[in-house]
Amino acid sequence: MSESAVPFVASTLAVPPPSSGIGWLDEARHENLAAFGEAGLPDTRVEAWKYTALRALSQRSFIHGDAQAATRDIDPEAFALPGLDGPRLVFVNGVFRGDLSDLSALPAGLALRPLSQALAQDPEPLRFALARRYKERGDAFAQLNAAQAIDGVVLRVAAGAKIDVPVRLVFVGVAADAELAWHLRNVIELGEGAELTLVEQHVGSGTARQLGTLVADVVLRDGARLQHTVAQDASADATLVHRHALQLGAQAQALLHVLELGGALVRHDLQADLVGNGARLDTRGVFVPRGRQHIDTQLAIRHQALNTTSDSTWRGVADGRARGVFRGAILV
Repeated sequence: MSESAVPFVASTLAVPPPSSGIGWLDEARHENLAAFGEAGLPDTRVEAWKYTALRALSQRSFIHGDAQAATRDIDPEAFALPGLDGPRLVFVNGVFRGDLSDLSALPAGLALRPLSQALAQDPEPLRFALARRYKERGDAFAQLNAAQAIDGVVLRVAAGAKIDVPVRLVFVGVAADAELAWHLRNVIELGEGAELTLVEQHVGSGTARQLGTLVADVVLRDGARLQHTVAQDASADATLVHRHALQLGAQAQALLHVLELGGALVRHDLQADLVGNGARLDTRGVFVPRGRQHIDTQLAIRHQALNTTSDSTWRGVADGRARGVFRGAILV
């Protein structure tokens, strides 16, 4: 770990992992935080971070969590999407807001709830995702997320269920009295032959100088179909690091649309494993940084079975002194 990383790393290590009382989860949290402390933030000598320097971030420190998030005044119009009135989960500065969410009429076959509730009621089905140890160079933010995230989304679609209304996941960043760090973990699973349309929104207001990390594990069982749209328009002062890890079974299909607009420093890691014969993944993305924004997208697709197909189209336009980065890799 370099000396330049000390302020960020030191302030992060000063916050011990939250205790859940679940042995395997607490062990994974401690091991991931220890790995983060040993390696620190990646520098540009790490290939995956070659074009995104974290020197400025390494000199900052953040307060973990927002004690006022549950009562902050949020205008629902800030994340309203005309014509999309289906189920939604809303988080403000990393805290679940039941008053802004809508779980009143979930379609048959859809289970949707905050991660904190799922862990309290039945944690074992989440073990495959939450017990992971991240050990690759450049995995600092995944390690940090795995160590500190106490909430997020658990979404499951039963085998054969076709959800005919879009489901929304909304993440709102608002200004607080201090620079905040928040971490959320999403676990999404579509059963065999299930179908879902998912809309993920990141919105910000004011000068929300904060660091947010979000890691999502998405599993599509055989024959499942997912349409996933990510619309990111975070606060102009925010640092957002989000990672989507997809696994597609036989004949499963996923269509991912990504629009990256906001944030001061945004990093989006998209990792997909096509593990079943005949799986197909289509990705479409646009990033439009302005001013001094820096938006970095990393796409890695691994074809691990027969007759799998992927198709990716990304476009970027940078204005002023902004910078856009795209790095893609396809392994067959």
